[in-house]
Amino acid sequence: MLWFSHSSSLAGAELGLHEAVAALRSRGIESTVVVPNEGPLAERLRRADVPVLVHPYRWWMTLAPARHGRIKNILALLDLRRVKRLVSLIRSTGADVVVTNTITIGQPAIAARAAGVGNIWYVREYGRDDHSLEFDLGDRLAYRLINRLSSAVVVNSSTLRAHLQEHGVRAADVVSYTVEVPERYAQAPPSGETLQLVLVGAVKPGKGHEDAVRALAGALALGARARLTFVGPALEAFADSVTALATELGVDEHVRFTGFLMDPLAELAAADVCLVCSRREAFGRVTVEAMKCARPVIGAASGATAELVQDGVTGLLYPVGDVDALRDAIVRLDHNRDLLARLGENARRWATEQFTAERYGGDLERVVERVYQSASRRSVSRA
Repeated sequence: MLWFSHSSSLAGAELGLHEAVAALRSRGIESTVVVPNEGPLAERLRRADVPVLVHPYRWWMTLAPARHGRIKNILALLDLRRVKRLVSLIRSTGADVVVTNTITIGQPAIAARAAGVGNIWYVREYGRDDHSLEFDLGDRLAYRLINRLSSAVVVNSSTLRAHLQEHGVRAADVVSYTVEVPERYAQAPPSGETLQLVLVGAVKPGKGHEDAVRALAGALALGARARLTFVGPALEAFADSVTALATELGVDEHVRFTGFLMDPLAELAAADVCLVCSRREAFGRVTVEAMKCARPVIGAASGATAELVQDGVTGLLYPVGDVDALRDAIVRLDHNRDLLARLGENARRWATEQFTAERYGGDLERVVERVYQSASRRSVSRA
């Protein structure tokens, strides 16, 4: 198999790719991964003895407010020389199946079709709704190409599958991740007097950081004892606005920013509760990580968060953007530590059973085998 990663960082999509390669290897399927540049993903794959090739290619999506890169992306997508180089790369590896990893890149799928190799498009995000990304070719044409260039489409949640179907993409296979969490993090919460809240994710619009600050202020006003930690890289201007809001509400001493951390799980393990305030999550890796750490999630009831969190059983859900409801959920868990512990243990048990390497590898293997068999039949018929 030949995987094309949209980046060489170590965010959710890249971690999901790394886990997929390991899960498939355990079932006898070897992979090579192509990255557009050197980075942490390439380093981690090489340490696991996974072949890595570096070959630059452009995305076919652009941040919504930006326009300057859009024409360059389209020209690169249509550049036959670039496509031919990718075709040569695919053929040189002898790959039977190509995986275009994430919705943000399109050129590998075009090259796979030109090389006569089956392409699995692994869609892991909405694009616009969660990352403010827009297709350079426009939604209608891009989704049509995803349909035409895919031997199979794989998604990480049922809610994302429904979203793709709304745009005319054929029924997709739902394949969730392993979500590896070291056993040392699956322990009882600190249970100190102050309720430790954590929100893990890039500090940028759409992730609900401002809602979290307002809810914290409301909870403190009602007598709760709580502190809030934001973990993740920050867009400076937005982080400044969140800090200003905390100062305005008089809770700046209760809010902490860690910036990017190589091991954010340590902060999850040090917290009592994980907040997931995103407007829309395609999957929510952090949600599962928190659950595997035996930490209940207070999550906005939208996207895959509502699919992962069972309200009152493994965590608490609140209506998206309803700061008062989020405040009340925080106060409820601060006042009822027995409930907090029970939700956390239920979450750990469910997530540990649901998200395993065995299930991930098995689900992927079935899709790969189907694509491979279909490609083999086409080759025989052409002969």
